[in-house]
Amino acid sequence: MAAGHYIVRGGNIAGNVIQLFDVQLSGWNSFTVYGLYAEGIARLGYFSAQISQYKMPIGLDGLNIRFAPQSLAR
Repeated sequence: MAAGHYIVRGGNIAGNVIQLFDVQLSGWNSFTVYGLYAEGIARLGYFSAQISQYKMPIGLDGLNIRFAPQSLAR
């Protein structure tokens, strides 16, 4: 990733999604999600951050998740 602050602001994700996130941050990067709705999700995903001590590297605010039943989460 290039340097910067990445933002997901609002959205609706539906229908048999295996993984929602794969976020790997370093340096001055940060990642924030505001007001995202997702349903039928098998797993939330992975978050990894090694950044400045002055910023919160990953923020999840208003994230509404409805996970898929285990029988459908493959």
